[in-house]
Amino acid sequence: MFIGRGRIARLALVLAAGLVSCSGDSDSESGSLACGDGVTPAVELGRGVGGAFETFEVGSQVSLDIAPQGGFGVTAQVQTLGLAIGPVIVTVRTEIDGQASGSFTFEDDEGAPTQQLFCRDDGRGTLGSGIAIGFDPDRWNQDNLIELDGVTADLLVDIEDETGATATGRATVVVVVGG
Repeated sequence: MFIGRGRIARLALVLAAGLVSCSGDSDSESGSLACGDGVTPAVELGRGVGGAFETFEVGSQVSLDIAPQGGFGVTAQVQTLGLAIGPVIVTVRTEIDGQASGSFTFEDDEGAPTQQLFCRDDGRGTLGSGIAIGFDPDRWNQDNLIELDGVTADLLVDIEDETGATATGRATVVVVVGG
């Protein structure tokens, strides 16, 4: 039996719609799908590969990577509950001793979100890939980066979904430079 391209495309759309509808619960007010609907929105930060996720514990040691938005930062995986899937506004921040040490919002030139939230099979949401939570590139550069070695820092990720629901994740970690 031959299936034409048009039928394959329609079948792919039907399957994709089924996956999305099975991946979350409908938010009755907006019609948007949410991961872990009915719970207080929450964001967790951690590390993981291929669907595995390990939450950063207080004092977890983390290394620095080059941050695509400029400078250096900690790459983290983000997991959510209670936020609508789809485009989200993500702001990453760092603090050292309670003082701001970097901030970046992922958006395009018109201010539109550039990050997507997806549902996992376990009902939690996740960003499509890890994100870099950066330190201020004007303050921390190749010349003084070693000063961050052993520093306790707070990593923060703020997420706002298309319904206006927001949540912030915070992880207190120890930065390791060059080790």
